[in-house]
Amino acid sequence: MAAPKILSTPKLERLKAKREELTAAIQDLDTEIKEAERSTGMRASKGQGGGGVILRRPNARRMNEVTVKDAIVDLLREKKKPMHYKE
Repeated sequence: MAAPKILSTPKLERLKAKREELTAAIQDLDTEIKEAERSTGMRASKGQGGGGVILRRPNARRMNEVTVKDAIVDLLREKKKPMHYKE
């Protein structure tokens, strides 16, 4: 028994072409989404870095603009006993 013959009409051909265009557009969008996720690190698995820009955490000395000299003077002014002394 032969397979049934599918009639091809102009409307059917237009719809097939439209389907192919939409499929290509969806694939392009999926590619763009994957690239954006990869560049922003949104798809990183647990326990791994995102691969994006790592921001530097502020240091207390930089934030408060304390110089090394001021820090040493503050340490010397404190009146503490050494840790091995008991009170």
